[in-house]
Amino acid sequence: MTAGLDLIKRLRGKTVWGIVFPLLKTATGTKFGKTEQGTIWLDANKTSPYKLYQYLIQTDDRNVVQFLKLFTFLPIEKINELQKSVETNPEARLAQRTLAYEVTKIVHGETEAKKAVKSAEVLFGEEISGFTDRELEEIFADVPSTVLSKTELSKGTKIIELCKNIGLCKSINEARRLILSGGLYINNKRVTSVDIILNKELLVSEHIIILRSGKKNYHLLKFE
Repeated sequence: MTAGLDLIKRLRGKTVWGIVFPLLKTATGTKFGKTEQGTIWLDANKTSPYKLYQYLIQTDDRNVVQFLKLFTFLPIEKINELQKSVETNPEARLAQRTLAYEVTKIVHGETEAKKAVKSAEVLFGEEISGFTDRELEEIFADVPSTVLSKTELSKGTKIIELCKNIGLCKSINEARRLILSGGLYINNKRVTSVDIILNKELLVSEHIIILRSGKKNYHLLKFE
């Protein structure tokens, strides 16, 4: 910056000024926007709206009010209310969810922000619908996955056999018990029969089916 100021002075004979700001850091001392996986970008091709939302929703309680003031256009009265929620009910993470939604909306638009919220809710058992393969693979990036041939969709394989084959259950009998107890889900919808056959109607996107055992044991199936 100082070199630029000197250059303008020499070439134009004018005095100009540069504006600098303190480096923004998180409560842990790391640069804001840096993660173990790399830099957070505003370009959707480099950091998807969902990943931006997920990054912001993990904001430390010690930073969230500051970031709401810096990165959103919310009235100060609203931010003060959110600050109280951090102090009285931090587990709800209302301030973080508001920050994540508002920033994602500013950067990528309201439609993408709402989709990011819906994507996050999927991991807590909400209905899975309206997502592309790529979006589902991002949402379920950290869960076990299996790639199968598309021909598997027409072989007449029972879901209880599939659960055993991919390791979601240790045996067919365990898979049967899981279904009878109401603990197996396909695309977050409870499986009510042990006789369900694997078929293309179960695809929730072009190539993907999501299985879940219990509350959080997800398994992504991709058929190619």
